[in-house]
Amino acid sequence: MEQKTDLKALLFILLIPIVLVIAYFLIYNFKILEIKLGKNKEETKETEQKEIPKDDRIALDDFKFKDITESTEKRDYKVLIIDIDPVLTKGTIENRNCSGINASTCLNQNKEQVINELIKDLNDSSHNSINIVVEKTESINEFATFKKPVKLLNGQEAYRFDEDTWLDIFKKGWYNGINDPRVQGIGDWFGTYDYEYIIDKLNLIERRKNKEFDEVWIVNVDPALTYESIMVGKNAFWINGTPIEKDCEPFKMINVSIARPDTNLECFGHATEQLLNEVYKNTYYHKYNPLNWNSNSTTIEQNDYARLNFFQKFMLTEEENTVKDSGLVGVGNMHFSPNSTKDYEWNNTEKQVNSKYDEWLDYPNLKTARSTTIFSPSIYMNKAEDLAGTISEARLHHRWWFSLIPHHTGVTKEGYSNNWWDYYISNKHVVELTPEKEEYTLKENEPLKDIRIKLVYSDNSEIKAELSKYERNIEIKDKDLFYVDETGQLYAKTKGSTQIKYYIDGNYTEIKIKIE
Repeated sequence: MEQKTDLKALLFILLIPIVLVIAYFLIYNFKILEIKLGKNKEETKETEQKEIPKDDRIALDDFKFKDITESTEKRDYKVLIIDIDPVLTKGTIENRNCSGINASTCLNQNKEQVINELIKDLNDSSHNSINIVVEKTESINEFATFKKPVKLLNGQEAYRFDEDTWLDIFKKGWYNGINDPRVQGIGDWFGTYDYEYIIDKLNLIERRKNKEFDEVWIVNVDPALTYESIMVGKNAFWINGTPIEKDCEPFKMINVSIARPDTNLECFGHATEQLLNEVYKNTYYHKYNPLNWNSNSTTIEQNDYARLNFFQKFMLTEEENTVKDSGLVGVGNMHFSPNSTKDYEWNNTEKQVNSKYDEWLDYPNLKTARSTTIFSPSIYMNKAEDLAGTISEARLHHRWWFSLIPHHTGVTKEGYSNNWWDYYISNKHVVELTPEKEEYTLKENEPLKDIRIKLVYSDNSEIKAELSKYERNIEIKDKDLFYVDETGQLYAKTKGSTQIKYYIDGNYTEIKIKIE
């Protein structure tokens, strides 16, 4: 027994140096492997940094940005139609039996035609930047609800007309009815409509959160007394009607008149004007809002023109803005064509002005010189033969106006989208940019990457953008410190320090870059 114990002890003593040798061997080889792996990583990193051959490195001043072309992106735009046009149970209007038909039909109005015309006008004029899709139609079998009570035929008060009162008001037709003292006496013609009632009744806020629609059209038999357009949602702002603050992404509620289809595009046009005015920092210039650098000036001279932003240039008309025959007139607005002398004068064939309207087809390549192109309303009046249904001077003008809204790819150097339909669709724009870090360090030949910037939008929503490629909206103080490859990826070229300005929607942030 003693001999066995001694043998075990001896074996244990002999195994110790063997175990130590094996352990040493494993540790030594592991370290060698680790060093090799580390070296390979460094070599790989170095290879990545130097993978751009010198012949393929492009100086920033020699880099050619992508051509700006007409956008071919077609985006579905979901519309929820709210049809407030009750079915009548009795009565006659101008010898038409109203029993069993909608109130608008009894007024000899064609609701379906009005909606189809509007869809066609917006799709055509946007160059297919948007594709209107009627997602759903909600029919409400009652007349418009107001914020103030109205007097009924029976002497009582209510917040909407009943059938008897409505039939009595419109018994001689639409024109007499809309001018009836009971309609005119409701109060403020705009702002009387109870939007909150519709929003609650149809649960619009939750449905907007669920992305059921992008925009709401209110198709309401008269009297409606709506605004032409309002915005609803977070940080909602004026788009030609009092905004309604709600906890959802902003959306537009736009009036669609059954009785006056010639005015419908104007509602959309004013909404577009106001959206763009917000995007361009409330710089819409007209004779009641003089240029901020010369508060006494109500005209545009040649040296002023270069200082205007694209939105200001687009909206210029001779009557509201410019010196006679200046040749700086743009496209105009929803009330004035380039040569209008008064509101809603769409077919003035006598007054001649030189306009830059045709240059907007080649946006953003506007010329700085005065235009010698004589504007004539025939440019849109001659399009009547291409349309069916309601033909009016207003409709023809507004289709033309919408068709000249920029609808191109890319961004300007100030970071504004070259496709203004982006702003119409989103109802928001960037108001603040903040980099994740104020300073970044790169090594020579290292690509610019992982530079993240927080974008805050007008509705307080936020996203992260990553800066890596050289674009028109990036301004580098010392361009010689960088080069790019053919895709525009930025690379550190040589040691030094500089600043990069990154622009979006007229706002910018500055980032310090140190190259070691």
